[in-house]
Amino acid sequence: MLHADQLTGKTLGHYDIHELIGEGGMAYVYKATDQNTKETVAIKVLFPEHTRQEETKLRFKREAQIQFELAHPNLVKVHGLLDEEGILGMAMEFVSGKDLKDYLKDKDGLPTLQEVQRIVLPVLKVIGFAHEKQIVHRDLKPANIVLQGDSGREMPKVMDFGIAKSFTDTGWKTKTGLILGTPNYMSPELVLGKKIDHRVDIYALGIMLYQMVTGELPFQGDDAISVIMAQCSREAPPLKTWLHEPDPRLESIIMKSISKDPAARFQSCDEFAQALASLP
Repeated sequence: MLHADQLTGKTLGHYDIHELIGEGGMAYVYKATDQNTKETVAIKVLFPEHTRQEETKLRFKREAQIQFELAHPNLVKVHGLLDEEGILGMAMEFVSGKDLKDYLKDKDGLPTLQEVQRIVLPVLKVIGFAHEKQIVHRDLKPANIVLQGDSGREMPKVMDFGIAKSFTDTGWKTKTGLILGTPNYMSPELVLGKKIDHRVDIYALGIMLYQMVTGELPFQGDDAISVIMAQCSREAPPLKTWLHEPDPRLESIIMKSISKDPAARFQSCDEFAQALASLP
């Protein structure tokens, strides 16, 4: 009998498990080797308690399917689903590097506009690609963007499509009282359980852009509820709250992307990217 938290030294499918390298809110992540290709991979394994929850299992399987089908250089590639001896997991591309959350935390000072563009523009491109395939991520945040490569030449890769939605799914409303996502990056229509579309991702990317430029989140609170209330009822503080001389063009782009009204935001990732790329 295999145990999700004791897989080091074991074999799962055709993968030899070497070591536990991470642990998230729902899953362990192991470093492993594909016996067939000898490639180093990451194995994400659902916590045992979640394997007994059908809805969680379905979300996990959907995440694997979405990332398997969405082949793009800026997405963490999924090789396949693993389901044996009570273990539910997925084999993924092994990406070495910090996530954007740690990159910002460890960086000495704020990133330059050029650094921001180098990271955000490829993310906008790949999320736009997902939107073209009728997929909305719904949980974009710095912790879900991994930066691969040397400093100054980092390649961002988006991961964790665990609560992604297809445009073709029924029930395009979030269930009342059910918060799936991270409140700091969730749009008002998402947290209020209203009808949503791809513009919730544009909002989340706008919040990330605000955070990268200022070093602060626009909507803060002591708990999730207070953050959600701020998202829905307050306007984001102007950049001059945090910066001495903010670029008014950059501020205009950020504020447009995080408008409370989805119709007032950029209507596509391409439109957002063109505006950001136009800054010198």
